[in-house]
Order: sequence, then C-alpha cells, then structure tokens
Amino acid sequence: MQSLLTMLKSWVRAVLDLPYLLADVLFLARDKRRVLRTRNILRVPHLPQRRGGKRAYGEWCHVTGIFQTLLHAHLPRPTDNCILDAGCGTGLLALAAEPWLGDHGRYVGLDVSERDLAFCRRHFREPHFEFVHLPIYNQQYAAGQARDRVRWPVADAAFDMVTALSVWTHLNEDDAVFYFKEIDRVLRPGGAALITFFVLDDAYQQSLPLRTDRAARYHTTDKRWWVFDKPCSQSGAWLCPTWAECPEVAVGVTPPGLAMLTTGTALRVERIYPGNWKEQPGVYFQDVVLLRKR
Repeated sequence: MQSLLTMLKSWVRAVLDLPYLLADVLFLARDKRRVLRTRNILRVPHLPQRRGGKRAYGEWCHVTGIFQTLLHAHLPRPTDNCILDAGCGTGLLALAAEPWLGDHGRYVGLDVSERDLAFCRRHFREPHFEFVHLPIYNQQYAAGQARDRVRWPVADAAFDMVTALSVWTHLNEDDAVFYFKEIDRVLRPGGAALITFFVLDDAYQQSLPLRTDRAARYHTTDKRWWVFDKPCSQSGAWLCPTWAECPEVAVGVTPPGLAMLTTGTALRVERIYPGNWKEQPGVYFQDVVLLRKR
C-alpha cells in the first residue's frame, strides 16, 4: 500500500509539473537572448537537468554567481586555472569555474552518477572540460556501486583549486577523512579548496532553540529545521537528523570533526563563510569552508 501511495504521489507531481516544464522551455529560450554580460549562465540547463537540491532557474544563476565570486577571490590568477570539482552533478560549479579557465586552464568534474556525467559531456564540449565517473559507494546517491574507496584518477599536485558543493554533507566519517586526504594530494602547494559543510559550531548551537521550538509548534520533523541530533560516527563528531532515512541524507560535523579532517594533511582552515541555514545572513545556504595547502 505504501509503495502504491508513493507511486501515486509521484504521478500527481509529474502531472502538476507539466505546465512548469513547458514554461521553463519557453522562458529560457527567450530569457537567454537577453543575457548581455554573464555569458556562462547561458549554459544553465532546463528543469529536468537542474538537480542537486537546486531546481529553480534563478537559484542556479544565484549560486553560480556566489561561487564565481568565491573562486575569483581565492584563485591564484585571473585565468588559466586548473580546478577539480568533486561531486560535479550536472555542472553548476562548471558554470562558475568557466570564466577562470582561459585558454590553458582545466576543469575536471568527478561524480558517482553516470547519468549526470553523460549530460555534462554533452553540455560542456570544449577540450578544457573533462568529466570522470567515480565507481564508489554512497548509501544515499550510489548504493549499487562498489564499497571500495578509490583515489581520484588525477595526478598529484595538479590543481590550483578543489571545489565540492554539498558533497561532504553526504559522506560518513571514514569517507570524509579518506577524501580529504585526496584534496591534499591533488592540490598544488598554496592551492585552495572551497568545501561546503553543515558545521555544528556555536552559531548552530545558539540557533537550536529557535529550530526546536518551531518544529514542536508545527509538529513537524521537516528537514528545513536542520536539527542534527543523532550521532552517526564512531567519534561522535558526525551527526545526522533523526528524520534521515540513512545518515548520508544529511551529515553535519562538529568543529573537532572538522579539525580531524585536516589531521595528517598540509591543509589548514583559512576561513569559514557561515551559511544562512543557521537562521542568520550567509554567503550561501551551507557553510563554505576555505582551506589552503601549505
């Protein structure tokens, strides 16, 4: 019965989305003719390919602009940069990276989804874009793939920047530690990483009464309240919400956990841009952690 209800809800949602899909096709065709100064947003895809928790056209443009600005602030040069994007999805950060590649730069997108990578290869055809499949397991996004962790198939010290948009928010502790060492390996000395997290710091703790009061008032466990109240690691530094069907749906990390990630690496946290998920103004929704390799 439950599976039947799920199928029915999915069918109803698809029917209700039809006018939106048509409007999206017509709107983007006309809107992109009016783009004068931001050429990279001409690549914002149509609704079926806007995945990864951001579906609205305006939000794709907005987030592209945020990370284009952060890249500008922390890349070593204005052009010809080499950027590795872990968890590239359908290419949102490829859009943000494009202005900084120049003629001799390089963007490599890694992802566990063959479907998303196939789209990216069709959508970004220039030779300085490359998209690579990672055949690794993730309980939320790639439950059917091998459980062995594999190193990223790129050379040591080959990149000026590593980015990861909402990737470490879906990794368990062991995977998070393993792939932080990969960030360290592939970055050049002086290179930087922009990684988004749910950091469970003092600002998060101060916002908890507001979250829990709202959840109790509305009798809801809706994820928008973002209460990470269930330990999901041996160290206790990784937590998930009780509503999560599996921990990798949404993972938060404490400050000691964040420090643990850099242990044994040349990476150091240089700055944290707080996210607006903590009921405060923020650069982006999640916390953006800037790391630098010594």
